[in-house]
Amino acid sequence: MDYKISDICNSLNIGKSTIYKRIDIIKSIVPETEWKRNEYFYYTDNNKLFITEKGFEFIKQNKTQKTNFRQDNTNNDNIRQNSNDIVLYQNQIIDIYKQRIEYLENENKRLLDIISVKEQKELAKDIKYIGDSETMSFWDKLFHKFKK
Repeated sequence: MDYKISDICNSLNIGKSTIYKRIDIIKSIVPETEWKRNEYFYYTDNNKLFITEKGFEFIKQNKTQKTNFRQDNTNNDNIRQNSNDIVLYQNQIIDIYKQRIEYLENENKRLLDIISVKEQKELAKDIKYIGDSETMSFWDKLFHKFKK
């Protein structure tokens, strides 16, 4: 006997999304080449889905179970793989930021050195002008005489 999804929903008192989740579990068991027709379900020529007796029993047995053991293993493997990918990606980002920080620190030191050299040159010019008697104003000369 073949079942429609609505028939299974009514007889088992479960929603369509639950049935589709269990069909996904079946699809993880069945090779993709046999998805069109297998012992659990089949599609008609106009792509209508029908569940076979064995598929109905599978869905019925999994009604009390929350998840399938085989699905848990693949999910755990996928989660482990995804977390490894995330850690690898995080490490790459950390390395990129470390390189960027090092570059910026070096650039900051270089710019500070340039600024300090310019300031020293300007200071040397100012000192040169202070010691030059030609550029001294009358008040500066007077102040220096009284200072001695």
